[in-house]
Amino acid sequence: PFNPRNKPQYGYARFPNVVTALEVEEELSRKGRVEKPSDGQIPQDVAFIQCVGSRDPQLGNGYCSQVCCAYAVRIARLLKYRSPQTNIAIHYMDIQKFGKGFDQFYAQWKEEIRFIRGLPAEVSEVADGRLALVYEDMERGKITRGEYDLVILSVGITPSEGSRELAEVLNIKTNEFGFYSGSELDPIETDVKGIFVAGCCRGPTDIGGSIAQAKAASTKVLAFMDLNV
Repeated sequence: PFNPRNKPQYGYARFPNVVTALEVEEELSRKGRVEKPSDGQIPQDVAFIQCVGSRDPQLGNGYCSQVCCAYAVRIARLLKYRSPQTNIAIHYMDIQKFGKGFDQFYAQWKEEIRFIRGLPAEVSEVADGRLALVYEDMERGKITRGEYDLVILSVGITPSEGSRELAEVLNIKTNEFGFYSGSELDPIETDVKGIFVAGCCRGPTDIGGSIAQAKAASTKVLAFMDLNV
């Protein structure tokens, strides 16, 4: 996951009520609810900020992480189910409808969740630990300010630590973002005989895509072993 400390304007690790979506998902799994870190109360106003660490040329991450929109809507739905009175807004650049059934999922919940096209420039803390977001509302064409009890950062996918070093050891190529590159003829095969790649080491991929690539890679591994026994 992208380290949100590298986007200091969003206040992660400075403001207690700024958290990542991964942390929220873990808390939902562990406790069955989400609390404000500052005081342990159930948040009444929650904002998601999309594309944190993705589609950001200034960070060198000019790619879409593909999974963030889907997991943000899914977590928002869980929050709404556990606490129907909670107001939830998702600040986005574009909604990327990757994954099976996402269109239906999105259509069902866009009436319950506010989708705001406009990413905040920064997050600041105001009274009682609440958080202020200033953003350009693209649909209304004006600068808007909103206050929330909890801000959830939808962090993207980045190459794992050490991936470039491993690529050098194996003599396989990486793309401009540091993910492993397949050959020109087949994205599963590399330019090195007997080395195959699948899943997020190739780039951001959802679970279904990772499984499909893994099946393709395992088939190629078996074929390679048969040819080289």
